Amino acid sequence: MRAAASTQQPSQDSPRLGSAALASFASHWRRCLTFSFRYARVAFLATKEGLRVASSCASATLSILTREDSSFSIMQEMQASRDAWQHRAMASDISLRSFNSQVLEWKNWAQASEQRVEELHREISELESKLHTFKAHLPAPAAIPNQKQWSDECKMEYPRAKPQHPWSQESSKEEIKKHVLICRVKRSPNSVLSKRSPFQEIGNISLPQHR
Repeated sequence: MRAAASTQQPSQDSPRLGSAALASFASHWRRCLTFSFRYARVAFLATKEGLRVASSCASATLSILTREDSSFSIMQEMQASRDAWQHRAMASDISLRSFNSQVLEWKNWAQASEQRVEELHREISELESKLHTFKAHLPAPAAIPNQKQWSDECKMEYPRAKPQHPWSQESSKEEIKKHVLICRVKRSPNSVLSKRSPFQEIGNISLPQHR
């Protein structure tokens, strides 16, 4: 009887053990699902936060790139402006050097002109001194007799000619003029020479050649 009872007792306890195991498995599964849901929620929230952070980082990066582009364009403009000013400065330097060279040439030309003027003044003073010396050595002009004295002397030297025919009066006038001129030369030869300008005599003098 006890053996039969012992054989019948496990059959009565087995449903209890199965329900307990099932309840344990269900609770364990419920915990797993709860943990999974929590983990999924945390992961979703983390992913959402990560997406937000990534979006903010992307916007910040885009703004930085935009600023860099604007800065790059500003740098390009500044570089172009600097190059333009450098070219202007070089052109101004070249023009200033050319102007300085021209000024130096004009100064040299002015100095050469002043030296030439001084040389000409010295030559003029030398010529004036030579002219005064030449005038001092010229003989004094003799007293020139008047035409009446010449005619009287010519009459004394050449007796009165015979009366000529009217057709030969013109030829006789020419001969008289020639005789009067000859008488003047015989009377005072220096008076005829003194009528020449002293500058004509100076023109015959060989002037010093300019180097």
